[in-house]
Amino acid sequence: MGTGNYILRVGIVFGLITIGLMLTAAGREAPWATMVFTTLCLAQMGHALSARSTLPLIQVAPFSNPWLLWSVLLTTTLQMLLLYVPTFSGFFGTTPLNAQDLLICIGFSLLFFLYLETEKIWRLWRRSANANA
Repeated sequence: MGTGNYILRVGIVFGLITIGLMLTAAGREAPWATMVFTTLCLAQMGHALSARSTLPLIQVAPFSNPWLLWSVLLTTTLQMLLLYVPTFSGFFGTTPLNAQDLLICIGFSLLFFLYLETEKIWRLWRRSANANA
């Protein structure tokens, strides 16, 4: 499978998950724009962690790329500052999320991450099955 195919597949799944989140948030009368922004940020952090290897994350040494881990931690912290520090939230037009809304964002972000990891496991399984056939 080529890179273009991967980008298209991942983009479609990411878009569908984001639309699902937007509909969920709007149905709850939650601040959907801030929730989408937060989910996009968190999901991209999961994507960065997943994309560092073609192996499933559970097969990769957890601290093999400390710079990536630090950048994911820093970016996630900055996202939280954008939500909860009034100066930043005012400047960026975000709304502080309550615990339930933040957990929904984390859940949708994890859904994307799980898709990425499941796709890697599926690809390895298919490659192994084809090699044994």
